Amino acid sequence: MNFIHSLIRIRIRIRMGGAASRAGGGRDDAKGRKETRARLVTLKMVRAALPFAFVDAYEVVEVDAYEDRECQFSARCRGSGSLRTVRCMSVSKKGSEATISMALYNLEQYVLDTLNHPNVVRLHETFYEARRKPALGVLVMDHAAGPRLSEELRSRKYCRMSENDAREVMVQLADVLRGCAESGIVCGSLDLDSVMLREKDSERLDVVLTTMRYACMIGQPLAYDMELVEYEIEDEMQETVTRTYAQCAGRSMHFMAPELLTPSLRPGLEPTVDVWSFGVIMYTLLAGYQPFDGEDEISLAEKIRSGNFVAFTYDSETWDSVSNGAKDLIAGCLRVRTSRRYTIDRILRHPWIRKYTDPDATFNALDSDSGLLTPPRSVSHDDGSSGAHGGE
Repeated sequence: MNFIHSLIRIRIRIRMGGAASRAGGGRDDAKGRKETRARLVTLKMVRAALPFAFVDAYEVVEVDAYEDRECQFSARCRGSGSLRTVRCMSVSKKGSEATISMALYNLEQYVLDTLNHPNVVRLHETFYEARRKPALGVLVMDHAAGPRLSEELRSRKYCRMSENDAREVMVQLADVLRGCAESGIVCGSLDLDSVMLREKDSERLDVVLTTMRYACMIGQPLAYDMELVEYEIEDEMQETVTRTYAQCAGRSMHFMAPELLTPSLRPGLEPTVDVWSFGVIMYTLLAGYQPFDGEDEISLAEKIRSGNFVAFTYDSETWDSVSNGAKDLIAGCLRVRTSRRYTIDRILRHPWIRKYTDPDATFNALDSDSGLLTPPRSVSHDDGSSGAHGGE
Protein backbone atom coordinates (compact mmCIF):
# COMPACT_ATOMS: atom_id res chain seq x y z
CA MET A 1 0.00 0.00 0.00
CA ASN A 2 1.42 3.39 -0.94
CA PHE A 3 1.64 6.49 1.23
CA ILE A 4 -1.44 8.25 -0.16
CA HIS A 5 -3.68 5.20 0.21
CA SER A 6 -2.53 4.89 3.83
CA LEU A 7 -3.56 8.50 4.45
CA ILE A 8 -7.03 7.92 3.03
CA ARG A 9 -7.61 4.78 5.11
CA ILE A 10 -6.57 6.45 8.35
CA ARG A 11 -8.78 9.48 7.71
CA ILE A 12 -11.79 7.26 6.92
CA ARG A 13 -11.23 5.12 10.04
CA ILE A 14 -11.02 8.16 12.31
CA ARG A 15 -14.06 9.83 10.75
CA MET A 16 -16.12 6.65 11.11
CA GLY A 17 -15.15 6.54 14.75
CA GLY A 18 -16.35 10.11 15.12
CA ALA A 19 -19.64 9.29 13.40
CA ALA A 20 -20.20 6.31 15.72
CA SER A 21 -19.55 8.55 18.73
CA ARG A 22 -22.11 11.09 17.54
CA ALA A 23 -24.67 8.38 16.81
CA GLY A 24 -24.29 7.15 20.38
CA GLY A 25 -24.96 10.60 21.79
CA GLY A 26 -21.38 11.89 21.83
CA ARG A 27 -20.90 15.55 22.59
CA ASP A 28 -19.56 18.22 20.24
CA ASP A 29 -16.21 18.24 22.02
CA ALA A 30 -15.81 14.54 21.20
CA LYS A 31 -16.40 15.36 17.56
CA GLY A 32 -13.80 18.11 17.77
CA ARG A 33 -11.24 15.75 19.32
CA LYS A 34 -11.78 13.22 16.52
CA GLU A 35 -11.30 15.85 13.83
CA THR A 36 -8.21 17.26 15.55
CA ARG A 37 -6.74 13.78 15.84
CA ALA A 38 -7.40 13.10 12.15
CA ARG A 39 -5.66 16.34 11.23
CA LEU A 40 -2.62 15.67 13.43
CA VAL A 41 -2.21 12.07 12.25
CA THR A 42 -2.46 13.19 8.64
CA LEU A 43 0.06 15.99 9.07
CA LYS A 44 2.46 13.64 10.86
CA MET A 45 2.28 11.09 8.05
CA VAL A 46 2.76 13.72 5.36
CA ARG A 47 5.78 15.22 7.10
CA ALA A 48 7.34 11.80 7.66
CA ALA A 49 6.94 10.76 4.03
CA LEU A 50 8.25 13.88 2.33
CA PRO A 51 11.83 14.28 1.06
CA PHE A 52 14.26 15.68 3.65
CA ALA A 53 15.07 18.65 1.40
CA PHE A 54 11.39 19.62 1.29
CA VAL A 55 10.98 19.36 5.08
CA ASP A 56 14.04 21.60 5.53
CA ALA A 57 12.51 24.26 3.27
CA TYR A 58 8.77 24.06 4.10
CA GLU A 59 6.43 23.51 7.02
CA VAL A 60 3.27 21.55 6.22
CA VAL A 61 0.24 23.54 7.38
CA GLU A 62 -2.87 21.68 6.29
CA VAL A 63 -3.81 18.74 4.09
CA ASP A 64 -6.49 19.90 1.66
CA ALA A 65 -7.47 17.04 -0.65
CA TYR A 66 -6.90 13.37 -1.47
CA GLU A 67 -7.20 11.33 -4.63
CA ASP A 68 -6.13 7.81 -5.51
CA ARG A 69 -2.68 8.81 -6.70
CA GLU A 70 -1.98 12.15 -5.05
CA CYS A 71 -2.73 14.48 -2.18
CA GLN A 72 -2.66 18.26 -1.99
CA PHE A 73 -1.68 20.34 1.01
CA SER A 74 -0.68 23.83 2.06
CA ALA A 75 2.87 24.54 3.21
CA ARG A 76 4.69 27.63 4.40
CA CYS A 77 8.16 28.49 3.12
CA ARG A 78 10.51 28.63 6.11
CA GLY A 79 12.61 31.32 4.46
CA SER A 80 10.06 33.81 3.09
CA GLY A 81 6.99 32.84 5.09
CA SER A 82 4.97 32.59 1.85
CA LEU A 83 2.14 30.09 1.68
CA ARG A 84 2.37 27.52 -1.13
CA THR A 85 0.15 24.78 -2.51
CA VAL A 86 1.92 21.43 -2.75
CA ARG A 87 0.90 18.39 -4.76
CA CYS A 88 2.44 15.09 -3.70
CA MET A 89 2.12 12.21 -6.19
CA SER A 90 2.89 8.50 -6.16
CA VAL A 91 5.07 7.90 -9.23
CA SER A 92 6.20 4.73 -11.00
CA LYS A 93 7.93 4.13 -14.31
CA LYS A 94 4.86 3.08 -16.30
CA GLY A 95 2.04 4.18 -13.98
CA SER A 96 -0.80 2.10 -12.55
CA GLU A 97 -4.16 2.49 -10.80
CA ALA A 98 -2.29 3.70 -7.70
CA THR A 99 0.50 5.73 -9.38
CA ILE A 100 1.06 8.17 -12.22
CA SER A 101 3.73 7.46 -14.81
CA MET A 102 7.12 9.12 -14.73
CA ALA A 103 6.40 10.52 -18.21
CA LEU A 104 3.21 12.22 -17.01
CA TYR A 105 4.93 13.64 -13.93
CA ASN A 106 7.76 15.07 -16.06
CA LEU A 107 5.33 16.42 -18.66
CA GLU A 108 3.35 18.47 -16.14
CA GLN A 109 6.59 19.94 -14.80
CA TYR A 110 7.63 20.86 -18.33
CA VAL A 111 4.26 22.44 -19.16
CA LEU A 112 4.15 24.54 -15.99
CA ASP A 113 7.76 25.66 -16.50
CA THR A 114 7.12 26.51 -20.15
CA LEU A 115 3.88 28.48 -19.87
CA ASN A 116 4.79 31.18 -17.34
CA HIS A 117 1.28 32.66 -17.71
CA PRO A 118 -0.27 34.98 -15.09
CA ASN A 119 -3.47 32.89 -15.01
CA VAL A 120 -1.72 29.53 -14.69
CA VAL A 121 -0.36 28.45 -11.33
CA ARG A 122 3.39 29.07 -11.10
CA LEU A 123 5.70 26.18 -10.32
CA HIS A 124 8.32 27.29 -7.78
CA GLU A 125 10.31 24.08 -7.35
CA THR A 126 10.07 20.30 -7.34
CA PHE A 127 11.30 17.47 -5.12
CA TYR A 128 11.60 13.76 -5.82
CA GLU A 129 11.92 10.92 -3.32
CA ALA A 130 13.13 7.83 -5.16
CA ARG A 131 13.94 5.79 -2.04
CA ARG A 132 10.26 5.05 -1.54
CA LYS A 133 8.46 2.47 -3.66
CA PRO A 134 6.51 3.86 -5.35
CA ALA A 135 8.47 7.08 -5.55
CA LEU A 136 7.06 10.44 -4.43
CA GLY A 137 7.02 13.46 -6.71
CA VAL A 138 6.39 16.87 -5.15
CA LEU A 139 5.34 20.05 -7.00
CA VAL A 140 5.47 23.34 -5.06
CA MET A 141 3.20 25.97 -6.61
CA ASP A 142 1.50 29.30 -5.96
CA HIS A 143 -1.26 29.26 -3.37
CA ALA A 144 -4.73 30.38 -4.49
CA ALA A 145 -6.74 31.60 -1.50
CA GLY A 146 -10.11 31.83 -3.23
CA PRO A 147 -12.73 29.16 -3.94
CA ARG A 148 -12.89 26.86 -6.92
CA LEU A 149 -15.08 28.12 -9.75
CA SER A 150 -17.63 25.41 -8.92
CA GLU A 151 -17.81 26.65 -5.31
CA GLU A 152 -18.10 30.26 -6.43
CA LEU A 153 -21.09 29.35 -8.61
CA ARG A 154 -22.82 27.50 -5.79
CA SER A 155 -22.52 30.59 -3.59
CA ARG A 156 -24.40 32.77 -6.11
CA LYS A 157 -28.09 33.24 -6.67
CA TYR A 158 -29.41 30.58 -9.08
CA CYS A 159 -25.82 29.22 -9.20
CA ARG A 160 -24.92 31.44 -12.13
CA MET A 161 -23.00 34.61 -12.96
CA SER A 162 -23.99 37.85 -14.58
CA GLU A 163 -22.81 38.21 -18.16
CA ASN A 164 -20.18 40.79 -17.16
CA ASP A 165 -18.75 38.54 -14.43
CA ALA A 166 -18.72 35.55 -16.79
CA ARG A 167 -16.94 37.66 -19.41
CA GLU A 168 -14.24 38.62 -16.91
CA VAL A 169 -13.56 34.94 -16.22
CA MET A 170 -13.73 33.78 -19.84
CA VAL A 171 -11.39 36.53 -21.10
CA GLN A 172 -8.71 35.20 -18.76
CA LEU A 173 -9.31 31.57 -19.74
CA ALA A 174 -9.19 32.50 -23.43
CA ASP A 175 -5.77 34.04 -22.87
CA VAL A 176 -4.63 30.88 -21.06
CA LEU A 177 -5.60 28.87 -24.15
CA ARG A 178 -3.74 31.36 -26.35
CA GLY A 179 -0.61 30.88 -24.24
CA CYS A 180 -0.95 27.11 -24.39
CA ALA A 181 -1.39 27.04 -28.17
CA GLU A 182 1.57 29.36 -28.73
CA SER A 183 3.71 27.03 -26.60
CA GLY A 184 2.57 23.93 -28.51
CA ILE A 185 0.47 22.65 -25.61
CA VAL A 186 -3.03 21.23 -25.36
CA CYS A 187 -4.25 22.25 -21.90
CA GLY A 188 -6.73 19.39 -21.49
CA SER A 189 -7.44 20.42 -17.89
CA LEU A 190 -10.20 23.04 -18.05
CA ASP A 191 -13.18 22.44 -15.79
CA LEU A 192 -14.94 24.14 -12.89
CA ASP A 193 -12.71 22.51 -10.27
CA SER A 194 -9.33 23.14 -11.88
CA VAL A 195 -9.99 26.90 -12.05
CA MET A 196 -9.85 28.87 -8.79
CA LEU A 197 -10.18 32.49 -7.76
CA ARG A 198 -6.78 33.83 -6.74
CA GLU A 199 -8.15 35.78 -3.76
CA LYS A 200 -11.06 35.25 -1.42
CA ASP A 201 -13.81 37.92 -1.22
CA SER A 202 -12.12 40.07 -3.85
CA GLU A 203 -14.04 42.45 -6.10
CA ARG A 204 -12.01 41.21 -9.07
CA LEU A 205 -12.59 37.73 -10.46
CA ASP A 206 -8.89 37.01 -10.93
CA VAL A 207 -8.75 33.31 -11.85
CA VAL A 208 -5.89 30.83 -11.95
CA LEU A 209 -5.69 27.39 -13.54
CA THR A 210 -4.30 25.21 -10.77
CA THR A 211 -3.23 22.07 -12.62
CA MET A 212 -1.93 20.82 -15.96
CA ARG A 213 -2.27 17.16 -15.09
CA TYR A 214 -4.13 16.33 -18.33
CA ALA A 215 -2.00 18.39 -20.69
CA CYS A 216 -0.20 17.01 -23.74
CA MET A 217 1.76 18.43 -26.63
CA ILE A 218 -0.13 19.47 -29.77
CA GLY A 219 -0.33 16.63 -32.27
CA GLN A 220 0.69 14.04 -29.67
CA PRO A 221 -1.48 11.31 -28.11
CA LEU A 222 -2.73 11.49 -24.54
CA ALA A 223 0.00 11.28 -21.92
CA TYR A 224 -2.37 9.90 -19.28
CA ASP A 225 -4.51 6.79 -19.04
CA MET A 226 -8.10 7.08 -20.20
CA GLU A 227 -10.22 3.95 -20.25
CA LEU A 228 -12.73 3.66 -23.08
CA VAL A 229 -15.81 1.61 -22.17
CA GLU A 230 -17.69 0.04 -25.07
CA TYR A 231 -21.49 0.03 -25.35
CA GLU A 232 -24.02 -0.85 -28.03
CA ILE A 233 -26.82 1.43 -29.20
CA GLU A 234 -29.19 1.76 -32.14
CA ASP A 235 -28.29 4.55 -34.56
CA GLU A 236 -30.64 6.67 -36.67
CA MET A 237 -31.01 3.82 -39.17
CA GLN A 238 -32.11 1.44 -36.38
CA GLU A 239 -28.87 -0.49 -36.75
CA THR A 240 -26.85 -1.61 -33.72
CA VAL A 241 -23.49 0.15 -33.49
CA THR A 242 -20.68 -0.07 -30.95
CA ARG A 243 -19.46 3.17 -29.40
CA THR A 244 -17.39 4.18 -26.39
CA TYR A 245 -17.41 6.56 -23.46
CA ALA A 246 -14.40 7.70 -21.47
CA GLN A 247 -13.41 7.04 -17.88
CA CYS A 248 -10.48 8.94 -16.39
CA ALA A 249 -9.63 9.17 -12.69
CA GLY A 250 -10.28 12.66 -11.33
CA ARG A 251 -11.77 14.04 -14.55
CA SER A 252 -15.42 14.65 -15.43
CA MET A 253 -16.70 13.55 -18.84
CA HIS A 254 -18.99 16.62 -18.87
CA PHE A 255 -16.05 18.76 -20.06
CA MET A 256 -14.58 16.28 -22.57
CA ALA A 257 -14.75 17.03 -26.28
CA PRO A 258 -16.42 14.43 -28.55
CA GLU A 259 -13.09 13.42 -30.11
CA LEU A 260 -11.90 12.14 -26.73
CA LEU A 261 -14.75 9.60 -26.79
CA THR A 262 -13.75 8.13 -30.16
CA PRO A 263 -10.53 6.04 -30.36
CA SER A 264 -9.89 6.84 -34.04
CA LEU A 265 -9.97 10.60 -33.33
CA ARG A 266 -7.80 10.61 -30.20
CA PRO A 267 -4.23 10.35 -31.63
CA GLY A 268 -2.74 13.75 -32.31
CA LEU A 269 -4.87 16.03 -30.13
CA GLU A 270 -5.31 19.68 -31.07
CA PRO A 271 -6.34 22.82 -29.14
CA THR A 272 -9.91 22.23 -30.34
CA VAL A 273 -10.45 19.98 -27.28
CA ASP A 274 -9.74 23.02 -25.09
CA VAL A 275 -12.17 25.17 -27.09
CA TRP A 276 -14.92 22.64 -26.34
CA SER A 277 -14.18 22.76 -22.59
CA PHE A 278 -14.13 26.57 -22.81
CA GLY A 279 -17.65 26.49 -24.27
CA VAL A 280 -18.92 24.12 -21.57
CA ILE A 281 -17.56 26.37 -18.82
CA MET A 282 -19.01 29.53 -20.38
CA TYR A 283 -22.43 27.90 -20.80
CA THR A 284 -22.39 26.73 -17.16
CA LEU A 285 -21.39 30.13 -15.78
CA LEU A 286 -24.30 31.82 -17.58
CA ALA A 287 -26.97 29.13 -17.09
CA GLY A 288 -26.15 27.66 -13.68
CA TYR A 289 -26.26 24.14 -15.12
CA GLN A 290 -24.14 22.17 -17.58
CA PRO A 291 -25.00 21.95 -21.29
CA PHE A 292 -24.66 18.16 -21.40
CA ASP A 293 -26.19 15.85 -18.85
CA GLY A 294 -27.61 12.36 -18.79
CA GLU A 295 -29.08 9.68 -16.58
CA ASP A 296 -25.89 7.64 -16.97
CA GLU A 297 -22.53 7.64 -18.76
CA ILE A 298 -24.01 6.27 -21.99
CA SER A 299 -26.72 8.92 -22.35
CA LEU A 300 -24.19 11.63 -21.45
CA ALA A 301 -21.72 10.32 -24.03
CA GLU A 302 -24.42 10.26 -26.72
CA LYS A 303 -25.34 13.89 -26.06
CA ILE A 304 -21.69 14.99 -26.16
CA ARG A 305 -20.99 12.93 -29.28
CA SER A 306 -23.91 14.59 -31.12
CA GLY A 307 -23.38 18.08 -29.68
CA ASN A 308 -26.93 17.88 -28.35
CA PHE A 309 -26.76 20.53 -25.63
CA VAL A 310 -29.79 22.05 -23.90
CA ALA A 311 -31.05 24.60 -26.44
CA PHE A 312 -31.17 28.30 -25.58
CA THR A 313 -34.85 28.40 -26.57
CA TYR A 314 -35.71 25.55 -24.19
CA ASP A 315 -34.99 27.63 -21.07
CA SER A 316 -36.15 31.08 -22.10
CA GLU A 317 -36.28 32.32 -18.51
CA THR A 318 -32.50 31.95 -18.26
CA TRP A 319 -31.33 32.64 -21.79
CA ASP A 320 -33.61 35.48 -22.91
CA SER A 321 -31.56 37.85 -20.76
CA VAL A 322 -28.25 36.64 -22.25
CA SER A 323 -26.90 38.46 -25.31
CA ASN A 324 -26.82 36.90 -28.77
CA GLY A 325 -23.07 37.42 -28.79
CA ALA A 326 -22.64 35.14 -25.77
CA LYS A 327 -24.88 32.47 -27.30
CA ASP A 328 -23.00 32.67 -30.60
CA LEU A 329 -19.66 32.15 -28.89
CA ILE A 330 -20.97 29.15 -26.95
CA ALA A 331 -22.55 27.60 -30.05
CA GLY A 332 -19.33 28.09 -32.02
CA CYS A 333 -17.28 26.35 -29.34
CA LEU A 334 -19.64 23.37 -28.98
CA ARG A 335 -19.48 22.13 -32.56
CA VAL A 336 -18.78 18.45 -32.97
CA ARG A 337 -16.78 18.83 -36.16
CA THR A 338 -13.38 20.14 -35.16
CA SER A 339 -12.93 21.74 -38.58
CA ARG A 340 -15.96 23.96 -37.89
CA ARG A 341 -15.40 24.58 -34.20
CA TYR A 342 -14.20 28.07 -33.33
CA THR A 343 -10.43 28.45 -33.06
CA ILE A 344 -8.71 30.11 -30.13
CA ASP A 345 -7.87 33.07 -32.36
CA ARG A 346 -11.51 33.45 -33.32
CA ILE A 347 -12.53 33.35 -29.65
CA LEU A 348 -10.10 36.17 -28.88
CA ARG A 349 -11.44 38.22 -31.80
CA HIS A 350 -15.09 37.57 -30.93
CA PRO A 351 -17.03 40.78 -30.06
CA TRP A 352 -18.29 39.26 -26.80
CA ILE A 353 -14.70 38.75 -25.61
CA ARG A 354 -13.42 42.07 -27.02
CA LYS A 355 -16.18 43.94 -25.20
CA TYR A 356 -14.17 43.45 -21.99
CA THR A 357 -11.61 46.02 -23.16
CA ASP A 358 -13.66 47.71 -25.89
CA PRO A 359 -17.18 48.66 -24.71
CA ASP A 360 -18.08 49.60 -28.30
CA ALA A 361 -17.54 46.08 -29.62
CA THR A 362 -20.88 44.77 -30.89
CA PHE A 363 -22.02 41.40 -32.19
CA ASN A 364 -23.71 41.20 -35.60
CA ALA A 365 -25.49 37.89 -36.07
CA LEU A 366 -25.38 38.30 -39.85
CA ASP A 367 -21.58 38.05 -39.68
CA SER A 368 -21.72 34.75 -37.82
CA ASP A 369 -21.90 31.23 -39.22
CA SER A 370 -22.85 29.58 -35.91
CA GLY A 371 -26.45 29.09 -36.99
CA LEU A 372 -27.65 31.05 -33.99
CA LEU A 373 -30.61 32.50 -35.85
CA THR A 374 -31.66 29.24 -37.54
CA PRO A 375 -33.50 26.34 -35.90
CA PRO A 376 -31.37 23.37 -34.73
CA ARG A 377 -31.22 20.52 -37.21
CA SER A 378 -29.76 17.04 -37.32
CA VAL A 379 -26.44 16.78 -39.10
CA SER A 380 -23.98 14.03 -39.92
CA HIS A 381 -20.64 14.06 -38.14
CA ASP A 382 -17.12 12.90 -38.78
CA ASP A 383 -17.61 9.82 -36.57
CA GLY A 384 -20.91 8.79 -38.11
CA SER A 385 -23.12 10.03 -35.28
CA SER A 386 -25.75 12.73 -35.56
CA GLY A 387 -27.08 15.49 -33.35
CA ALA A 388 -28.60 18.92 -33.03
CA HIS A 389 -28.19 22.41 -31.62
CA GLY A 390 -24.44 23.05 -31.56
CA GLY A 391 -23.60 19.88 -33.38
CA GLU A 392 -22.43 21.04 -36.76
